[in-house]
Amino acid sequence: MNICANFDILFYLSHPRNKYAEQTLFEINTMLYLAELLSIYDGCNAQKWGYGFARNKYGAPVSIELMEEVEFLCAKGYLSKDSSGYYRISDTASLNSILSISKSGILGWRSKYIEVVFDSLLTKSFPRVVRAVQNEPGISLLESINRTSTLLESSLINALYEDFGVLKEIIGDPQIDLVVPASLWIDYLSVQKQ
Repeated sequence: MNICANFDILFYLSHPRNKYAEQTLFEINTMLYLAELLSIYDGCNAQKWGYGFARNKYGAPVSIELMEEVEFLCAKGYLSKDSSGYYRISDTASLNSILSISKSGILGWRSKYIEVVFDSLLTKSFPRVVRAVQNEPGISLLESINRTSTLLESSLINALYEDFGVLKEIIGDPQIDLVVPASLWIDYLSVQKQ
């Protein structure tokens, strides 16, 4: 069991600001990858996230830990999956404990980045954000050379740091709300493969 992945899935799918309560495994992976990327922009180390993502034969970003936790949560009755492959919260009784954990220091720091994902969806459509994340530098590089690999490893993260460095220069104010760089970066990624 990966407690970080477990928390993120439940917090993400159950959050009252989540306008898309039913999502595919790919969409869940993509939005939680975006949350991790925002934490890196904010100065966190990729290893702090507690689980990783990769590009595999099915695409990217894919987290084995997230996929295992989704199956675990389904088996325990916290999530359900419909015939179209959409997952949703099925046990609302557990939501109070998730909300209290989100305020704790142990896992609570992560909720900030997941909430910024929700904020980024206020001005952009869900499909646009999902597509934009596919243009993240590491994913794009692996796709261009048709290679599977772990994302955010040292050989792939330099391009991400370059993008974030430029973004920080453009924005200037380090105290600005994280939704501003998130929104600008999603806009930038959206036009990368047009």
